[in-house]
Amino acid sequence: MQQRLQAQQEQLDQQAIQFKQFETQGQATASASVPPTVGPSQPPAAAECPPAPTADPTPAGTIPPGILLPSWGVADGSCYPRIVVGGQYRMMLSSADNSYHPVSISDDLPDQSFVNERLRTWLTVQTSDHVEAYIQAQMGNVLWGTNGDLPKTFTAPFTANDQTGVMLRYGYLTYHDDNVGRWQVGVQPWQDCFSQTLFSSDWDFDVGGVSWVRNFPEFAGGQMRFGIFELVENGTTLVNETFLMTLDVDRPIGEKDSVGFSAYFLPDRGGYSYPAPVFAPYQYAWDVWLGGRYRLGSLPVPVNGFAIFNIGDRQDLRNVPVFRHEGVGLKLEAGPLPVGLGKVSAQALYSTGGSTPGGGFRTVAQSAEDNFGAEGYWSYLMLTSPQGYSDVNDMGVSLQNRGCGLLTVQAKYDYPIYRRLTGTLAAGWLRSDTANPANGSEAMGTEVGNDFTVDFGGGLKADIGATVLFAGGFYSTAAGAPPPATVYEAFSRLQLEF
Repeated sequence: MQQRLQAQQEQLDQQAIQFKQFETQGQATASASVPPTVGPSQPPAAAECPPAPTADPTPAGTIPPGILLPSWGVADGSCYPRIVVGGQYRMMLSSADNSYHPVSISDDLPDQSFVNERLRTWLTVQTSDHVEAYIQAQMGNVLWGTNGDLPKTFTAPFTANDQTGVMLRYGYLTYHDDNVGRWQVGVQPWQDCFSQTLFSSDWDFDVGGVSWVRNFPEFAGGQMRFGIFELVENGTTLVNETFLMTLDVDRPIGEKDSVGFSAYFLPDRGGYSYPAPVFAPYQYAWDVWLGGRYRLGSLPVPVNGFAIFNIGDRQDLRNVPVFRHEGVGLKLEAGPLPVGLGKVSAQALYSTGGSTPGGGFRTVAQSAEDNFGAEGYWSYLMLTSPQGYSDVNDMGVSLQNRGCGLLTVQAKYDYPIYRRLTGTLAAGWLRSDTANPANGSEAMGTEVGNDFTVDFGGGLKADIGATVLFAGGFYSTAAGAPPPATVYEAFSRLQLEF
């Protein structure tokens, strides 16, 4: 018995020594992690560790940096492996008298309210100066009071009592250095260089493929981006698949100006570009987008804009002539310009419509597969197109706009109120380029809205606001029908990002 007690005491003494070592190392980690993204704990003196990887270093992404975890157990003289964890956790309340992507608006709309919750967590693992792996998962897009998720991009084996899914949003491997640039392989965020008007990774344009990004210091800091992605996989052969190829080239001119050019090609055998049930099945389609952009930040009022030409064909299954469409998309934006305590910005966007629902200017992404086009955060407005704090119930207006094109003029005023409280007032006028074939009208309406934001620090923010659309005849149920009702949405969002 005495020998057993002595052995137990020796074991406890050894554990106390280990805990003391652990505590000392943990204290060093705590002091080294303020702010939390500065290097690993106890960086070795033999080598200067590079900066911690960001949670999503892809130029197309907008995810904030994460938190660098302590590197306990790392071999002496090494900075790796290193891990960064980040997240975006949000709850959103929407109260409105409109539905998501309405085809028309009657003169008597029922009110609806709901709370939506979504949790995203991401992880970057860096195993050397040049090698990284990244994964982001999303849990739920759940309405309070139900067991069901909002639709996702996959079909899961849900049961009757549990329909909350876990979705892989991104997952890719990365190799990068100054000579070869940055290569990424896997499901990754990718978006256009035209203000998210064609396809937006912020709006879940998450595609599997290969991308390459390289900076060229010898050409005044120019950058080239190339990607090839698979959008639709309907089998093991190339007969039923849809691909997207992208090329973006940008070059700064001085410190504040820049120019750029892009070419996108989408060969479609998978039924992506003209989604059912709006369009009948077709055999093959292709689209090309060629565009240039500019930014003049050196002017007294900063100006930027773009011009895009789009052309494409569609071969239907029936023995009919090939359907061809073409169109242009334009943008001019000025600001921000200091006015009073805040800043004013204004923009005008235009795209050509067609004589049929598939005509005119078309976007790359078909986000909701309803011919409304690409969802993205290009607009100042809060109801007709999505904003981050009101994007669960927007009306889906895009440059494609159901094949009718778009003309919109918008302005916003960002202003401080008190310490951590700020506001944004936005207004805009919208009309289609060609008349809606359902009612013969081009008048979409005028929207006015305001959002208030409170920054609590630590990545936690709260938004609350409201917006109203004085809808025009474009949204009437039919020609000669009563005018559409005025549409509103009141919204709030509580979100933590780290």
